[in-house]
Amino acid sequence: MTHNDQVNGLCIVADTIKKFVSLMDKTEARKFGDTIRRFVMKGGTYVGLAHTNKNRSSDGKRVHSGTTDLLEDFDCAFMLDEVEKDEGRRVVAFENIKRRGNVASTAAYSYSIEEGQSYASVLASVGKVGDEELTELFRQSEVRSDTPIIAAIEREIANGIRSKMLLAKAVSCTERIGRNRVVTIIERYTGDDPAVHKWTFATGGHGKREYTPLT
Repeated sequence: MTHNDQVNGLCIVADTIKKFVSLMDKTEARKFGDTIRRFVMKGGTYVGLAHTNKNRSSDGKRVHSGTTDLLEDFDCAFMLDEVEKDEGRRVVAFENIKRRGNVASTAAYSYSIEEGQSYASVLASVGKVGDEELTELFRQSEVRSDTPIIAAIEREIANGIRSKMLLAKAVSCTERIGRNRVVTIIERYTGDDPAVHKWTFATGGHGKREYTPLT
């Protein structure tokens, strides 16, 4: 199509992209990226869907599978993740991880997951989720993801470990996660509002912070 100038206005969706190119082969991915670039330069649009790794990053984010070559070659990339799932609805969010041009940093949509529906009914149920609702859903999702680490921090505080760095070291060992993530969670839930925070601190000698749980 590129060679014959039959591209202008055409959009191709590859689901999934690994059926057309090996995401683990850097040379093959680079050649494929060059082919797609020529297609796009003639006026086409190429949308490639790909899977993520089973394991998330240290900050709980999804990680794309394979080498970074295709990600580097494409003009725009979004990571898709589930934000909420209840008895009748699922909410998913797109988070931009690469952009060339003016695109939204996030976008979220909900759709029905009730049993017995036709595909057309599911498709018709798709609706955009507003920014305020999405912010609250992200907060709730973050709390659910952080809950095991919060419990581990509270347990170590109860065992007499009160400094941030010692808490990070202890929880990192018991939960097998990075210390930086533990520090982030300690800071995220530090404050005086029991509706949001889990612990507070008092400053002791030499500026050392001693953490205590909120009641």
